[in-house]
Amino acid sequence: MKIAIVSTDYPPLLGGVGAHVAAVAGALASMGHDVEVLTQASWVDRPTVEEGAVTVRRWPVVSPASYLQLSPGLWRFLRRAGRRYDVVHAHSYHSAAPAAAYLAGCRPLIVTPHMHPASSTRLASLLNRPYSQLFARIVRAASAITADSSSEAELVRSRFPDAEPVVIPSGVARGRFSAQSSIERQAGLVLVVSRLVSYKRVDLAIEAMQYLPDAQLVVVGEGPERSNLSNLIACLGLDARVELIGPVPDDKLTELYLRSSLVVSVSRLEAFGLVVIEALAAGARVVASDIPAHRDLKQFDVYGAMSLFDVADGIQGLVDVMGQALRAGGVEGSPIVPTWESVASRYQALYGEIVGGAGSPRFS
Repeated sequence: MKIAIVSTDYPPLLGGVGAHVAAVAGALASMGHDVEVLTQASWVDRPTVEEGAVTVRRWPVVSPASYLQLSPGLWRFLRRAGRRYDVVHAHSYHSAAPAAAYLAGCRPLIVTPHMHPASSTRLASLLNRPYSQLFARIVRAASAITADSSSEAELVRSRFPDAEPVVIPSGVARGRFSAQSSIERQAGLVLVVSRLVSYKRVDLAIEAMQYLPDAQLVVVGEGPERSNLSNLIACLGLDARVELIGPVPDDKLTELYLRSSLVVSVSRLEAFGLVVIEALAAGARVVASDIPAHRDLKQFDVYGAMSLFDVADGIQGLVDVMGQALRAGGVEGSPIVPTWESVASRYQALYGEIVGGAGSPRFS
């Protein structure tokens, strides 16, 4: 099967959507499918093609604004060549990828919204109003809508009554953490893996370190809030115990998951919570914000490793939950976390159903 995956987020950019797309694309390619990722990047000034198990086509973007930015070259390619694929799968309601594939006439079209319950910025909120009307048309034209979790599926249905999402979660690479199982936990080591944007609330984790004198915090990620977070660390006198290390390779991130005693994710908006599920698979304790996407992941918490934090409890509430988790000791990795291979198998079955059924739209 020839599959095009359209996503404006893709590695080396750090983010859950890009990680999801890269993992699924790789797994589908290993199953024998011809997979192309169609994406864009601010650092390229002309179209590029990266050959490999997955072909990655990138186009430059015109606007530096992140919300709903679109590369004209990507849209023209979809318009010209979109019909040559058996399936076109577009990702992220919070990007222009689904609209580009829909307006270019790509069919059959599958859409995975990765939808947050609220907009992350005021500009995004304003743009969301007209875009939601277009997305309603996209939903009606799509052969399938998939969701990362049951809570996201409910959100999509509440916003777009014509949608009947199929829940297919994110996963973890099979054997990712067992391959480095000899790594020992470091007492007091706290890990945050996140894009450095305001709604991820990395500042809360940093502020909590004032009251956890025996703990160290490592923050993996990059983004526009880096300067503000660096200033916060300096103002609080935490330079010796809090480190912003930027993006890291997968093997280094795997090591950090296995070495950390606690992984913290206090984001106020998530469609799924990939960091949380990776931490559970690695056997780290987790403190996560009490939001629907994180509550959904309790189903994979076999050993009681996950604690939810209500942001209304304030910084002291977060400190109390983190302190309890750090004192609780180690756990084993959850054996029931989905693998990317199983996730890709479910997408493969969905694609086969659509292609076999001539790609007819799925309505509620």
